Amino acid sequence: GDEKSRKKKSEPDVSSWLEEFQTAKGSIVDPYKVLRVPRTATKADIKQSYRKLSRKLHPDMVANRDILPGNCANLEEVREEWEKVKLSYEILTDKKMRQKYDRHATVADPGAALGRAAMTAVGWGLSSVWKVGEKAVKAGVSSAASVKGTKDQ
Repeated sequence: GDEKSRKKKSEPDVSSWLEEFQTAKGSIVDPYKVLRVPRTATKADIKQSYRKLSRKLHPDMVANRDILPGNCANLEEVREEWEKVKLSYEILTDKKMRQKYDRHATVADPGAALGRAAMTAVGWGLSSVWKVGEKAVKAGVSSAASVKGTKDQ
């Protein structure tokens, strides 16, 4: 039993890092997933996605419909989804909140953060390899032309 108590104390409580980003019912939101935008999204992208989801999920818009949006089984679920959308919009449009979320999400799930960093690095790596390759091809073409020119003389 002694090992378990030591382990619990040394491991940070993941949810405590993201407590601030919870709905009233206590579910933690990932604002990027909720609003269906990439981490690199601009304010304009975020606003556009928010408006689109608002038209679909706003309780006033849904109240008179026969068919509920998404996987919502009742109006309560629609309200919960709407709350997630609203909270996500607030997080991502407030510069300080967004930075705080990004920082805390990294601490809460370092594996996911490392995965994103690796994908970004791979993207940069591929683009720089491509540029180096282009330069090498251009250099090869120009050196081949200069060699060809000297042989003709």
